[in-house]
Amino acid sequence: MDAVAERFGVPESNQKVVFTEHEGSRMVGYDRVGDDWSESA
Repeated sequence: MDAVAERFGVPESNQKVVFTEHEGSRMVGYDRVGDDWSESA
């Protein structure tokens, strides 16, 4: 959050961090829907 505030000027009061857990087949990204997810992909 500090990095976002410093680099992009977004006040911390306007930021939120959410942790969730989903099966790979339920993950959606800007370039894909579903399939297995991995940190290296």
